[in-house]
Amino acid sequence: MKLLIDADFIAYKSCAAAETEVDFGNDVILVTSNFSDAYSATRRELTKIQNKFGSLSTLILFFSDSTNFRKKI
Repeated sequence: MKLLIDADFIAYKSCAAAETEVDFGNDVILVTSNFSDAYSATRRELTKIQNKFGSLSTLILFFSDSTNFRKKI
């Protein structure tokens, strides 16, 4: 089975989870993230989907672009 995945949400959610903030006061906030944490979170989300629909499923990921399948649906 092929699963078509709108990966924008997964990427956003994973990157947001990997962020840390340092508040220096006076409206100065530094936001950093760790790529390894974001990648691990992405893999976890995709594994959850694959386990739910069958481990033999093929995942096909779609990301936003100037033209994308969501605009046609």
